[in-house]
Amino acid sequence: MDQLDANTRAKPPSAFLHVPFDEMPQTALLRLPDVISITGLRRSAIYSHIQKGRFPRPERLTAHASGWRVGDLRSWLKEPVSWRADLPNDNLNGEG
Repeated sequence: MDQLDANTRAKPPSAFLHVPFDEMPQTALLRLPDVISITGLRRSAIYSHIQKGRFPRPERLTAHASGWRVGDLRSWLKEPVSWRADLPNDNLNGEG
């Protein structure tokens, strides 16, 4: 069996199969593979930025699933370097 690199094995983002990101409603929720595809960040970088309050937090969907609001991601994409979470410091799991 041929060994495939990670890029070959990666699943296509589910949300992009039907609706382009620019056409999604602000309240639509995207799962982590979609967020990785849109931002170009790795999973570890996303969660590191969340802990520092520098990336939008996901919303809990079920006990084992979370999703990010399209509107929050659009806000972050406009100013990724200077974006800050509008959360009280005690809600952050890292600095604050």
